[in-house]
Amino acid sequence: MKKITVFFLVLAVFSTLSAWDEFNKYSIADELRKPGVKLVAVDFYATWCEPCNAAIPKWKKLQEKYGDKGFELIVVSVQSEGSCSQPPQWNPDKIICDYDGEIADAWHANNLPQAFLWSWQGNLLVAHGGVDNVTAAIEKYFKNIPRVYVEEGNDKNLYNMVRSELAKKSKIEIVASDKERAKLAELRKKSAQANFDTKLQCKLGEEVSANSRLVISKQQRGKKNALVLELFSVEKGCLTASGTATIRGNPEQEVAEAVYNLLKNLLGDVKMPGENKAQKRPEQSTSSADSKACEYAKSEGSFEIWEMYLKKFPNGECSFEAESKIGKLKTKKEDRKSLQWSEKSQNAINWDNAKQYCENLTEGGFTDWRLPNIDELRTLIQNHPGTQTGGTCPISKKSGKLTLRDWKNDCSGRSGNNFSKLGDTDWFWSSSVRSDYSNVAWYVAFSSGYLGYHGKDGNYYVRCVR
Repeated sequence: MKKITVFFLVLAVFSTLSAWDEFNKYSIADELRKPGVKLVAVDFYATWCEPCNAAIPKWKKLQEKYGDKGFELIVVSVQSEGSCSQPPQWNPDKIICDYDGEIADAWHANNLPQAFLWSWQGNLLVAHGGVDNVTAAIEKYFKNIPRVYVEEGNDKNLYNMVRSELAKKSKIEIVASDKERAKLAELRKKSAQANFDTKLQCKLGEEVSANSRLVISKQQRGKKNALVLELFSVEKGCLTASGTATIRGNPEQEVAEAVYNLLKNLLGDVKMPGENKAQKRPEQSTSSADSKACEYAKSEGSFEIWEMYLKKFPNGECSFEAESKIGKLKTKKEDRKSLQWSEKSQNAINWDNAKQYCENLTEGGFTDWRLPNIDELRTLIQNHPGTQTGGTCPISKKSGKLTLRDWKNDCSGRSGNNFSKLGDTDWFWSSSVRSDYSNVAWYVAFSSGYLGYHGKDGNYYVRCVR
């Protein structure tokens, strides 16, 4: 009863989401957070608007030139008579149907066409402009895109992990060439000279300096040790932003968290059209509601609950853990929809070695391979109505306890060939075992489409799954 009460309490907290985080209606904040996205343009369009249609070739040219560099185009289709169709011969990254002109009204964008452009830091670079204004702003942005020199320090491994994580997010460019390093070193030297303009100041929320340096350090924060990333403007010599993570003995996790917090702090107030003030980020929450929602999300651990938590508390005490969990759970969901199979093992091996073989396998850059259960192995069977997926053979991991009594004639083999979707004609182990005899496991014989069982000391082939 207590758990149900907590669920509805947390659900009530989650259900009070503000419009700030509802991108499909009014906000682009979620788009700006996506890895790889550097600029987001929104164009208000209608099929009956001739100037809108005349601008399409220019928008397509922008997509072709800058799409791979982090430019994303969203079209708000303002239609008459409640219709909303794909613009002809045009493929924006996203189309939002503004049936009643609600978004156009809120953004003061009723006179079409109108376009807006944001940098990933939330700054509104173009407001109430056209495609030509957006083009000029994009060209200027990429000409001065932030270049960051990561100072190596004494820990080479930590340095490489930070560079790798920053590259994965693709928000800023990491300086690599000796020429660029030398240029930044010269700028840094100049900033330290006495005659350097001391009136220059770093302002929170402004674009990252075109030339910046990132300092990696380990510091004591209170009673805990922390990994600290500090981003400095080379021209101005001041701190632009920092990101920290408590050191717990997992360097990869700590680097990921520190980079996440650095980029989060660089994402300033998202400035939205139709408002006099910037749309503010939610403050770091220390409320009891955040704590309860965080505790509940940890206890449930589901994709949906973590997603609800992150939407309500994007800067909450569990925000980094939420993003990490959502990514992993999303991958697992996708894996369940579409299984990936390894190459066949070179030799027939016993069941215990088969499990170990998959657990130790590195193939295609992946290390999360495992021995498939009997249901997964059955998805490879074809041309056998009894044993292929959905067939009448009742052998299934879903049935719970697998015993000898589950085996029926429908599970037996048949004459012919081509029973494997992958062309196998051998016998393959599954991870499913007989519950009435734990030393016996189920297998598939692709030579006949047969589902059978054998002692784990038998030697069969292996295809691992992920």
